[in-house]
Amino acid sequence: MDFLNRGVNPVVKWLLRSPLHFLLSARLLLITVHGRKSGKLYTFPVEYSRVGPKVMIITFADRQWWRNLINGAEVTLHLRGKSLRGHARVKRESAEVSQIVNSLFSWMKPERAAKFAAGKVAVEIDLV
Repeated sequence: MDFLNRGVNPVVKWLLRSPLHFLLSARLLLITVHGRKSGKLYTFPVEYSRVGPKVMIITFADRQWWRNLINGAEVTLHLRGKSLRGHARVKRESAEVSQIVNSLFSWMKPERAAKFAAGKVAVEIDLV
């Protein structure tokens, strides 16, 4: 999977930054975070849901990028062709992640939402 990401992510990043972003930007955005140890900037394409002034991201817990946001952090999003700033918080408790999944996908039964949320974290971003 890592090999696939290394090959596909540069193409996805390019598309999301280009005038052709509309091909992917209804479901994908670019999130830029500061490395918590290195201070370097890292940019990743991720799937998102927009809920009013918030952006919600559900990702696998075994991914590394979200760990830079554990204590809350400022992020930059490239969303639908625009650069936006926000404050991100990570939700790791399974009940909390399940509740977020249930609110994003209201058609899902609570049991299915809980199963879907297993092994995942939620990143909640307040746009500023």
